[in-house]
Amino acid sequence: VEYNRCILNKGCTGVGGTHLFLTDDIPTVICSPRVSIIESKAKEFGEKILAVQKGVYDDDIKSYLIKSMKTPKIITTNDSFWRVKGMIGKAIGKYRIVVDEYHMLFCDSSFKSDAVYSFLEDLKDIPNKIAISATPIEERFLNEMPVLSDMDIVNLVWPEMPQLYVERVKTNNPALMVQNLIEQRKNNFVSDLFPEMNNMEYVFSYNSIEKPVAITKKLEIAPDKVSFYCANTLENRKYILQELGAKYDDCINPKNADSHTPITFWTSTMDCGADWYSDNAHIFVVSDTNMTHTSVDFGGQLVQIAGRLRTVENPNKNHITLIYNTSKGDLDKEMQKIEAKWRLSIRQLKYINGWLKTSNNFAFSMAVKAVSTIQSVNNYDYSYVMYNEKKNKIELNKLKYLSDKKMCEVQYGQYKDITFVDELMKENGYVLEGSHGSLTNRYGGDAAAIGHHGVEAGYMSEAVVKRKKDEHYIILTNRND
Repeated sequence: VEYNRCILNKGCTGVGGTHLFLTDDIPTVICSPRVSIIESKAKEFGEKILAVQKGVYDDDIKSYLIKSMKTPKIITTNDSFWRVKGMIGKAIGKYRIVVDEYHMLFCDSSFKSDAVYSFLEDLKDIPNKIAISATPIEERFLNEMPVLSDMDIVNLVWPEMPQLYVERVKTNNPALMVQNLIEQRKNNFVSDLFPEMNNMEYVFSYNSIEKPVAITKKLEIAPDKVSFYCANTLENRKYILQELGAKYDDCINPKNADSHTPITFWTSTMDCGADWYSDNAHIFVVSDTNMTHTSVDFGGQLVQIAGRLRTVENPNKNHITLIYNTSKGDLDKEMQKIEAKWRLSIRQLKYINGWLKTSNNFAFSMAVKAVSTIQSVNNYDYSYVMYNEKKNKIELNKLKYLSDKKMCEVQYGQYKDITFVDELMKENGYVLEGSHGSLTNRYGGDAAAIGHHGVEAGYMSEAVVKRKKDEHYIILTNRND
């Protein structure tokens, strides 16, 4: 890619974008939204790159920069980019900064908007930056985001786009449906009907810790039969061990990720960039609209989750089962609440700024303390007013506002009823598999007969560029053509 300042929409997952940036001859820092991506690349490239993760200190970064003066390749989390930037110093202008899975900046703004805001501030003065994803942020939101809004767009158009086959299962209680599926598997209920399922890995993409732990406890799933992939925090580990016991310690983010268990639960920490190699795993995506964080977006999340399966020979690749319930709330009313809070925040900021003009530094510090409580303790439940530490300024958190609007649309707008779900899926380019609510057709060998329509890494060999306003379309051709 010859553009040094653009948004690169890959078109599909697993095409080797990150790999390309780590193997060319340009000094590069890749910023990742998830530790799982860094761990995966560290395992793949070893000492050829510097993976900035737990246990890597400033002196380690400095030492690596000295040893790799020609073409340093560094991968770090978005939250730690400021450290790497600081260690590189003035030479940062010679680097290409790659924001991997940039769509997660928008997704993560729902719960860590301050960190995302800070990261975007650190990118402002970077001359060479590329934001890359297979599932781009919608233009109506992208145009409102700092830094990204004024970058050119490059769209990769593949000669053969992979299709995602989705089996839909509507239920009043998604957690209970998951429990029933695992219980049937545990009791070999389906073995006589579909022997293919005997050794199949059940992978549940469920953005919750509490529900999977409760299911494991209820069904008494043995520690060697279950794994939990989640944010590697003390709180998560403490909760799981408190509920299940110390014998489940090795089940939490297993160090040997290649050794899979029959049942796997993963949260959104695995939804993008992580590589899952398995000959027979099948992914069940659980969308529970009773909570915002467990509601799955049709527009991008399904594609990203399905893209975690990397083994081409797996007959379940590009096939997922969506387990969901319909929304109970009213989209218009919920959106009105968000808009009302935004208008209130504008008035609050105007009042605060007016008051500060006639006050001293002590008053400013008191205002900062009050606003910081709104941010850290209440997570903007009552107002979008924020304190920007880098600017030392009180302002509005537009990222959180935009993210709340999108999450509201997902939770209350995408899951109205069965017919609406199917129509929306067709609009998003998914192939509907089986009759709605049927779990039987999926496992009888149909997947193998349908075949795999994916695009393998390495196809980015030849390109024809077309221009349309500020967007660049690169038509990719198979290297064998």
